[in-house]
Amino acid sequence: MAGYDARTGKPLYGDARIVQSIRRLIVTRHSLILRRELACSLP
Repeated sequence: MAGYDARTGKPLYGDARIVQSIRRLIVTRHSLILRRELACSLP
């Protein structure tokens, strides 16, 4: 399954897509209060 780069809009595949998803989960902690299922509980 392909995704899209959040900065460039170009397609992402494989590990690059996974890395972007993990970064988004880590960075968005407490940023999206109404979407707690998206946040990450890592310290």
